[in-house]
Amino acid sequence: MNWPTYLDDAGIMAKSREKGGQTLAQHTWQVLERLRDQHLLHPHTDARVWRWLYWGGLLHDFGKAADGFQRMLAKEPDNGWVEARHRHEVLSLAFADWLFPKKHPDRPWVLAVIAFHHKDFDKITDKYGGRHAMREMGTDNADSVKKQIRFLAGQITGGVRALLWRWLRDCGDDWARELQLPAKPPELISEAEAVQTNLDKAVFQALRDLSSWRDELNAADKLKAMLCRGFIVSADHAASAD
Repeated sequence: MNWPTYLDDAGIMAKSREKGGQTLAQHTWQVLERLRDQHLLHPHTDARVWRWLYWGGLLHDFGKAADGFQRMLAKEPDNGWVEARHRHEVLSLAFADWLFPKKHPDRPWVLAVIAFHHKDFDKITDKYGGRHAMREMGTDNADSVKKQIRFLAGQITGGVRALLWRWLRDCGDDWARELQLPAKPPELISEAEAVQTNLDKAVFQALRDLSSWRDELNAADKLKAMLCRGFIVSADHAASAD
């Protein structure tokens, strides 16, 4: 099985020393293992659910690579992340673009897995927007949202983006096979495109896409969405308790 040692060597963490000191890769792997356990317990669940959960689970904590989040874990001086109570999962949404571009049928489901593994959607949009286009917001509200999202986008350097991209390239399909999860690999954009991704635009577009998708869900899809959230929250909590 492939392992992103370069990510561990860079010291990108998911948990503080007091909470186990897991690297981002270690914690993510444990979350995916818990999803594998749930798949074994619920083998007749729609295979698409496991595809959404696998890729959403792999991406769900990419935002923890943010400089402010890493400073918080290391108990280094705050750069504004803690004071503003920023959410790592919102930043994680931007990276879905690397695998699930706009119009991809799996995109909103993967975004939902990422976004809802901690907070309710309304709490996220109250801070970062997404219910309305920028042009439909009042000037003060739009300026506040832009400021919040631009701060998030500036938290991940090109070098860290390259490491995250390599992780997806080297381990995305490999880990799914290792865990025997039905997660057909999507097409990954090039490293050059990944490093140049406009993260603030990607975050806001993801929130807009989620908002529109959520408003249009039928009863059956609402049940699938609730199921996805239950599985990812359970897996994340179980992995954090290991």
